[in-house]
Amino acid sequence: MSCFCIGPICIPWAAFFPFLVVLFKYIYEFLLKTPLAVFLPKFNEEEAPDIPESKVVKVTSEEHWKELLKIPLLVIQFTAVWCGPCKKISPVFQSLSAIDTNVTFAKIDIDKLPDLAVENGVSTVPQFHIFEDGAFKEKMVGSSEQKLRKLVEKYSKCDLKKDN
Repeated sequence: MSCFCIGPICIPWAAFFPFLVVLFKYIYEFLLKTPLAVFLPKFNEEEAPDIPESKVVKVTSEEHWKELLKIPLLVIQFTAVWCGPCKKISPVFQSLSAIDTNVTFAKIDIDKLPDLAVENGVSTVPQFHIFEDGAFKEKMVGSSEQKLRKLVEKYSKCDLKKDN
């Protein structure tokens, strides 16, 4: 197996790219705290197109999560700022929140609330969970618009066809 060595540290070629990604993440975060930050691109979860009627609740703490579980019907999107498929499905999730008033839609950023992700068995994102009266009912993994619509439609009282 060929390796790339930097002093006493050798990294297999297969692990070199992931190593660089992790390394650059820390360098980027460090540079954001310096005057050079004005030259760096800003990444945040609000890059998806705004939907004014969106009623998606952002879970901010474990206490907030416990309060949301008291809601009769809850759809949760487990997401991350760096996740491309999450950004792809986010506008659909937001539009569903505007259509169906019988369901509460919420997002949990797995990087900000990792304990909630672990508690709910989330190992990949995007992932959607349905809770009825605080009890877990079903989950969907992936960014399929059709599957998400069917999942929400199954538990809600609204017709969520794409032409709505």
